[in-house]
Amino acid sequence: MFVLAVGKVACDGGSEAVPISPALMEESFDAEQLRAMGLAFDHACATLGLRETSDRVTDIVAIKIIETARAGESDPIRLYEAVMHWASESRSPAAL
Repeated sequence: MFVLAVGKVACDGGSEAVPISPALMEESFDAEQLRAMGLAFDHACATLGLRETSDRVTDIVAIKIIETARAGESDPIRLYEAVMHWASESRSPAAL
């Protein structure tokens, strides 16, 4: 589950949390949005093979989901698809 707590996010409810930008902590999301963000984050972590570690990719996945939710998206599938679109673009030869 996507966990926001004092500037951190954890993958799959793990005990280790990944720090996120303090500016993002100013956001306010309702319970349904947080649930959707959590589902999208868990699915993206599983698809990308991310573990409960504090690494740059996990941090970026969280930020991309938050940015998409901030833009008004609350559907977990579309949140997930936004992250996967970013991931596929960032891995393409044109992005290198």
